[in-house]
Amino acid sequence: MQTGPRKDLIRIITTIALCLLLSACASEPATGQDSDVIMERSNKPLDDALFDLEFAASARNFVITGRTQFGEALESRGVDSLPGATVIQMCDLDLVTDLLKAKPDLIRYMPCRVAVYREGDQVVASSLRVPEDSGIEQADEAARRLNETMHAIIREGLAE
Repeated sequence: MQTGPRKDLIRIITTIALCLLLSACASEPATGQDSDVIMERSNKPLDDALFDLEFAASARNFVITGRTQFGEALESRGVDSLPGATVIQMCDLDLVTDLLKAKPDLIRYMPCRVAVYREGDQVVASSLRVPEDSGIEQADEAARRLNETMHAIIREGLAE
């Protein structure tokens, strides 16, 4: 059994290695966000972000199919933790047709949705990614195009 400075050095190295391993396993993806979510933040006013998101979607052939104003509904029940929180539903039938022809069960991700809310002094807009790893090349390619387009809409909508 080792004693003295060498034992202490081994214990320190082992502790550091274990901490690095645990932090690597527990950390988020390199993008700083959940890999299943597209998310951007901005300092622009919430109403401007909502308008700009819908404009960016329309400019990319998306039709706005709905707008659910959760913030108002919550406020009417006395909850003011998410003022103005809104979910915008949108769809590009051309992109979705390609996706659903290849893998019909991905309809559960439709219509595309962007959740918009305030977090502190910032506006957050986020959307779920459609999985790109089904193993069906046409579905994966369509999902990639859809995810890239949704990210572009969110980036443009929150650009200052």
